[in-house]
Amino acid sequence: MDDKPDPNTFSNYSAFNIRSLHLDIEVCFDSKILKISTETKFTVKQIEPKLLLDTEKLNTRTVHIKVPESSDEYVEAAFELQTETSVGQALCIDLSKVGPLKVDQELLVKIVSETTADVTALQWMEKEETSGKEKPYLYTQCQSRFCRSLFPCQDTPGVKFPYTANVTLEKGLAVVMSAIIDGEGTATGENKMCYKFSQKQPIPAYLFAIAVGNLVKHEFGHRCAVWTEPEILDKCAYEFADVESILQIAESICGPYQWTRYDFLVLPMTFPYGGMENPNMTFLSPTLLTGDRSMVSVLAHEITHSWTGNLVTTVSWEHFWLNEGWTRFIEDKIKAVMEKDETYRKFLLNKEQKHLNDSLEEFERLQKPELTALVPNLTNRDPEDAFSTVPYEKGCMLLTYVESLVGGPEAFAPYIKNYVETFKDTPIRTKAWLEHLIKYFPAKADILKAQPWDQIFTSPGKSVVSIDLDNPLTNKCKKVVQKWIEASTAEDYDRMVAEYPDLKTWSQDLKIAILGTLREHELIWPEDKFEKLTGQFELRDTNNIELRTPWIRMGLKSGIDSSIEPALELVKTCGRMKFLRPVYVSLYENESSRQRAIDTFLSMKQYMSPISADWVAIDLKLKSEQA
Repeated sequence: MDDKPDPNTFSNYSAFNIRSLHLDIEVCFDSKILKISTETKFTVKQIEPKLLLDTEKLNTRTVHIKVPESSDEYVEAAFELQTETSVGQALCIDLSKVGPLKVDQELLVKIVSETTADVTALQWMEKEETSGKEKPYLYTQCQSRFCRSLFPCQDTPGVKFPYTANVTLEKGLAVVMSAIIDGEGTATGENKMCYKFSQKQPIPAYLFAIAVGNLVKHEFGHRCAVWTEPEILDKCAYEFADVESILQIAESICGPYQWTRYDFLVLPMTFPYGGMENPNMTFLSPTLLTGDRSMVSVLAHEITHSWTGNLVTTVSWEHFWLNEGWTRFIEDKIKAVMEKDETYRKFLLNKEQKHLNDSLEEFERLQKPELTALVPNLTNRDPEDAFSTVPYEKGCMLLTYVESLVGGPEAFAPYIKNYVETFKDTPIRTKAWLEHLIKYFPAKADILKAQPWDQIFTSPGKSVVSIDLDNPLTNKCKKVVQKWIEASTAEDYDRMVAEYPDLKTWSQDLKIAILGTLREHELIWPEDKFEKLTGQFELRDTNNIELRTPWIRMGLKSGIDSSIEPALELVKTCGRMKFLRPVYVSLYENESSRQRAIDTFLSMKQYMSPISADWVAIDLKLKSEQA
């Protein structure tokens, strides 16, 4: 809750404020490197002899600097890398050659660098790994602290800047960025094209993104399009046909959309997350392609980030709940509008408590319960260590609780828009959020001030606040769960199937809630009972990974050998950590499949995202847990 600086950056960002960034990027598939030249414009805010920037496993070639007020010419600057740590190292640039600096003076810095084979932010794919198997593929993942492995920068969410980019690559490939493309590209020599991009809205470094491959697009009206490989374009066009209507619902809650276009890219299966909210080009996992539009809530979540996260951004990863808790909260509002049922929000919040409980148990296992605080202390910690559902679900619960304190959804609605308008383009910490909340609701100031805020923000474990989550949909699911738990004979199993003949037509959210609760009970299922459940939910043939994952884990927990092959197939074809890691853990815990899990991982590791591979190695005891 204090005003301390971001503990997860080496940069002296309070002394040098970024005004703009330009990048010249050359994509080299043969050598698997990006050659990047940056020109950054800073304003001097404090007089310091050196400029410090974040880097990680980068080859920095040259640095040139100038102060336009004093000279039109760049001069070469001396630089050195400070001690390497597990989260990178500082690039230290000597500013003495541009003379004594003055406050509010403009400083320009040009840096030429190249990525290396060890870069975490890049996923290079051979053409054989793509859907079409004709052209190679590349994409980035910069959240949380990985932009520093692409180019030297102030890699903190508390610094935002506009950027432009020129990207040079081979003809026949397409490129997209977290920016808007300018024109169709120009030829720049034999077999090369150059594409120009511009991001006029200030963004933090973690939202920088680029993807290159055999990409095509499908337009949804005047401001939305999906990009992907040609082989799955039709599936994507069907699955996400409601994107414009979801965007309009989000606007009705948060205010006008301020990024001009909402385009998104459906990536290959190696992508480690459900989605990444890169401005103007959200990245999505292909696990969303179920054929029935049942997982569009992930799209609703990423769209919401256009306001909460991208416009209003946390000042550091310690206050990450201001990005994700807010986004979960509004995502549920969007889904309630889509379902035409306000109580649907309680059902969703109740359903997601299972994922929160999983995270709390995982941190207990790792002996790191302090990372389950809503505002954790990340001093001398890797922010990746704290990544979990905690800021999402505890944050969403807190905002739902606050909404009830101030008068309910109707009273809270105008506050949401005011919050976005007040803090857009301004990094925010929890203290500023709370002060603004109390100021906005003067009639509720006493009750708001009376809340145990220190406990709410700093206590590990379950949320300090709670609300009544009773709702008919959750109760409907609980009845099914209880009856399956109590069923003990073949006659009971048949009776369950007969009693719910329409269960196959229930929404996927309901079925996911039922299976998630059944898995959470950690029952040992007799094989005949497990087969009846499998048939009732049509689990053997479902394309919905949210259903397949708890089903597979229940089977492995029960020692049902027929669950091993579906589990191995899932970990071979899915890079999304939400499903990949739990299934690997279940395979490891099952003695019959433990060695096969290890062997499968070792054979697949080279094709996985570096982020996923590191975590799965820990899950399989092949790598020590991060300190």
